[in-house]
Amino acid sequence: MFKNVLVTTDGSARAEKAAAYAIDLARNTGGSLHVISVVNEDKPRNAGEIDPDFYEEIVDSPNVDTGALELKRKKPEMEFAGRIAEQASQQGVEASTVVRVGNPAEEIVSAASDLGADVIVVGSHGRGAAAAALMGSVATNIIHKGDVPVLVIPVHGEE
Repeated sequence: MFKNVLVTTDGSARAEKAAAYAIDLARNTGGSLHVISVVNEDKPRNAGEIDPDFYEEIVDSPNVDTGALELKRKKPEMEFAGRIAEQASQQGVEASTVVRVGNPAEEIVSAASDLGADVIVVGSHGRGAAAAALMGSVATNIIHKGDVPVLVIPVHGEE
């Protein structure tokens, strides 16, 4: 049934818990796992990241190695995804990683389509009605925009 599993990660505790479920799901169905992390083009993660507007100015400048800049921008997400893929491989699950830049929900839905995913696994805060508005807006948007089932894994009191 769910042989092609896509799991999202942002390096958080909720993503780690969702990844554990996704790995189990793929292992139990004899399926494969795709781990996706998205660099949110609208929001730097921390002070050390390049501001998106400044990034665009740099990219448009002559003599700039845009490949190196893009790699620097994706590095944390590559590490998050790689760590989960390694855990899956250690448990006998075929795994691959995908890192994209853009709107997280849109990129995740697009990747699910591109990869032929049977299910998308995401983590959620699971903190009641107030958090439903924030369920992560990413998880909510994936549910509404996607064409495949979405398995939402709640994480209570962790983060």
